[in-house]
Amino acid sequence: MTGNRLLVGMLLTVLSLSGCALVQQAPGIPALSTLPGELPPTQRLTIKHQQQHELLVAIGQGEDSLRVVLLTAEGQRLLTLVHDAEGSRFITQQAWQPPFSADWLMSRLAWDIWPAATLNQHWQRSRWHADEQGATKRIWRGRTLVSRHRSVAQCRIIEDFEAGYTLYLQPLDRSETECQLP
Repeated sequence: MTGNRLLVGMLLTVLSLSGCALVQQAPGIPALSTLPGELPPTQRLTIKHQQQHELLVAIGQGEDSLRVVLLTAEGQRLLTLVHDAEGSRFITQQAWQPPFSADWLMSRLAWDIWPAATLNQHWQRSRWHADEQGATKRIWRGRTLVSRHRSVAQCRIIEDFEAGYTLYLQPLDRSETECQLP
């Protein structure tokens, strides 16, 4: 009996620590050739979960890949995320161990970049869909709201309801605009 309780306790601990690993992944992102216009310049990224991380993010498009570089506020590279024909993955030596997977971060950023119509076309044979109303885009898996993406002034707010993360993207010049961080 004691062994069973220990096993259940260990299992619950592993499940609670796994975070995003238990969140169902979306069926990929649209083809890079469908990227709408220019990608945003380097921005300030705030990640809120159990802690708050202030980072810089630079997104760049190659011929057949999308790269996201995460840096400290002082400009030190923490990690590089790449998405190409092989999928999404962190590359280079990581100076920071993120609490989420490469697929998770790439999908949330992609959902913010691509319009709802493009996402829906890509997801047409799945339970996933997006809707857009004004400055707000919502991502659904069946009838479950997975995330909401909205603009407030020059700030983009990405709320992932399943994983419990909120991402704030804003221009580098904080004197002009700031996200309202609750």
